[in-house]
Amino acid sequence: MKKMKHLRVRTVIHLSLVLFFLTWVSASAADRVEVPLTNPAKPVVLKAKVLSGSIMVKGTSAKQVIVEAAVRKSEKKEVAEPDDKAKGMKLIQTSGTGLEVEEDNNEVNIRTRSWSNAVDLTIQVPRAASLHLHATNNGKIVVEKVSGDMEISNVNGPITMTAVAGTVVAHSVNGVVTIAFDSINLEKPMSFSTLNGDIDVTFPKNLKANVKLNTSHGNIYSDFEIAMKQGPGKVMKKSNEGGKFKVTFDKTLYGAINGGGEEYTFKTFNGNIYIRAKK
Repeated sequence: MKKMKHLRVRTVIHLSLVLFFLTWVSASAADRVEVPLTNPAKPVVLKAKVLSGSIMVKGTSAKQVIVEAAVRKSEKKEVAEPDDKAKGMKLIQTSGTGLEVEEDNNEVNIRTRSWSNAVDLTIQVPRAASLHLHATNNGKIVVEKVSGDMEISNVNGPITMTAVAGTVVAHSVNGVVTIAFDSINLEKPMSFSTLNGDIDVTFPKNLKANVKLNTSHGNIYSDFEIAMKQGPGKVMKKSNEGGKFKVTFDKTLYGAINGGGEEYTFKTFNGNIYIRAKK
């Protein structure tokens, strides 16, 4: 079969794939795509984004990416009475996922274009995968058994990651951030933050890091001994016509775990910080 540079399929969904071939199955309000990789021997980069809905990613031994998208049943809205122009006409409901998938040189991009319903993505990837995941409303982000560089962002929902390895930058605005590492890359920095919620991260006992800790309305707990350090003491000066002078010191705490290493940042406004050692 010749390599197709671009292929579009339109039914209740829109799919766009740059790959060798496409396998597509649609059943009721769920859509499934099996995405072959350009080079299965190399790591994959997965980028997924949803406006409304959840993203769940699981690492497997497979050499391809499998994407399933489903309209959340509980999100289906009641049908309004037709207006005068539609009297006597039959309503054709639109409940597709609006799924788009594109693969190019082992980079897989996934989007949904369903504006009226929440769409939940379930994705299987090879374990050695780098992830860039973003959700906005009505959902959670869950990652399991993936090892790679991961950037995770959720505006209104929690982030939960289990049995992961590598490096993580995770940020939520309104949601708890919970991460459990099997192993870590000691040569790269990491960051964990949320505005409203706890940060709860479990590391292997061999963790070596310089830590920055900041919570405005919460407490900080650690299984590790943290050797506290003097911070840089950021100062902001402000004056006005009345000659007023203002000095503000940063509340961030600085310390080292097991002698220090790369910088790990933990920051929440309303919530506690838990730094756990894997049992």
